[in-house]
Amino acid sequence: MSLDRLIKLLKAGTSYTDGTWVLVMGGRGNGLESIRDGLGQMSIDVQNAETLDDALTLIAAHDLPPVLAYLFADGLGGLEAAISVHSELQKHTHIGKCLIVSSEAQPDIDFSKVDENSPLILAAPRRTRLN
Repeated sequence: MSLDRLIKLLKAGTSYTDGTWVLVMGGRGNGLESIRDGLGQMSIDVQNAETLDDALTLIAAHDLPPVLAYLFADGLGGLEAAISVHSELQKHTHIGKCLIVSSEAQPDIDFSKVDENSPLILAAPRRTRLN
């Protein structure tokens, strides 16, 4: 997914405040650095977590939950594992947007040339009551 597309996704219905950040899991190398550099220009901090426990520790350390969980399924053990991680994250905090990028969804996909229909985008249900 291009950085421009990611920024458009974040701007759609997202309010930016001090402490806004994005959680990345399963990402490594140039892709992670590209996201970190690009979102850093918008004063959005990018935090990388290798495991669910790492992610929960990061979430607990911030005043606000991440505005986006960006999960690279291939780095997390596959699409099913990434969906399970997303489910566990949602049990602990309300993350409004989650983007899961997986080669399993379209095995022949070239991630350098994806469009808005290529990745699997999960949106959390809107909370209507606070417990």
